[in-house]
Amino acid sequence: MADEAEHVQGQRTRVFPTILPALLFMLVLGYELVKHLLIRHEGVGLEMVVDIFLFGIVGPAAVALSLRELRRYLIGQAASAAELRQAAAEMARTQAELIQLNHELETIVARRTEHLLQARLALEEKNEALRQANEELRELDRLKSDFVSLVSHELRSPLTSIKGGVELVLRFGGSLDPAHRDALEIIATETARLSRLVEDILNVSRLEAGKLRVSPGLLSLPPFLEGIVRCKAAGAPGHWLQLQVEPGLPLAWADENLVNDVLFNLLDNAVKYSPSGGHISVKAARLDDGYVRISVTDEGPGIPPEDRARIFDKFYRGEGAENQVVDGHGLGLYVAQKLVAAQGGQIWVENQPDRGACFSFTLPVAVETADEVESAGD
Repeated sequence: MADEAEHVQGQRTRVFPTILPALLFMLVLGYELVKHLLIRHEGVGLEMVVDIFLFGIVGPAAVALSLRELRRYLIGQAASAAELRQAAAEMARTQAELIQLNHELETIVARRTEHLLQARLALEEKNEALRQANEELRELDRLKSDFVSLVSHELRSPLTSIKGGVELVLRFGGSLDPAHRDALEIIATETARLSRLVEDILNVSRLEAGKLRVSPGLLSLPPFLEGIVRCKAAGAPGHWLQLQVEPGLPLAWADENLVNDVLFNLLDNAVKYSPSGGHISVKAARLDDGYVRISVTDEGPGIPPEDRARIFDKFYRGEGAENQVVDGHGLGLYVAQKLVAAQGGQIWVENQPDRGACFSFTLPVAVETADEVESAGD
């Protein structure tokens, strides 16, 4: 209805400016005819023509132009008003949509906040349960470490006595018959193996408890390695042990007892996995990055590629047949890796081109060299 009324109003505004000038012309023409012909009896003259031109043509034309401009102005105002009404309606609709969206958003936020609050409470409960479980595990681990340490210490003393007694009997029991001597040698071997296992368990317990004491100092490797190789060779008469030390080898900065444990584990594995009469080589050389490298090479079966990534894991032993035949508990290499790392070095394994494995580890070089220490002593 509003559009129809505006259409009718527009038709009127278009017709009125066209009719009004004609009506004004007719009115002026009639007035001038009455005035000059009927009242004054003058006839058609110049004054009458001028009056008709001015008031009957120019005046209505001016009025028509003014009305036309007025019409354009009114149309523009009407269009602006329509646009304003449309904008107002659009704003009202947009405002209503915003209010609806805001309400929906508040509902979603409230729902999500409730879910987050519930999730937070559940997470706090789980964290508390995990904290309690962690404390219990720590306590169990502490008790386990204390128990292992206690049992190991209690085992070490009698094992030392047994080992010393057996060695004493073997040394001075010249009149023993071969069967008794063989039995005592087996006892000595098994006692040494059990003592080594107890020592490894003690080291693992100290490592996991963070109680391993590292006391690094100046270590001259040539005499140290010579003593270890000589001792191991005496206990492995069926193997050939060879030591190669690079001339002018500098002093290492290491804990002598820990390095001794590392080398004992590596040499023990080399003897176990090398065939009877096999060669075992111990080498020491200086590296260019401030470290010395000590290597133990055997003639055993080597390390399969699938075992290299886990060879230093605790309790891990390869799946090969040789690993199943040779006695072991999977602790020696784990302990060796931890002891080397505690002194700032690294340990790794490589297979030999023909046969056997080469275990190498590094130790930091001390500031002083052997020559400097001897000069200081002089």
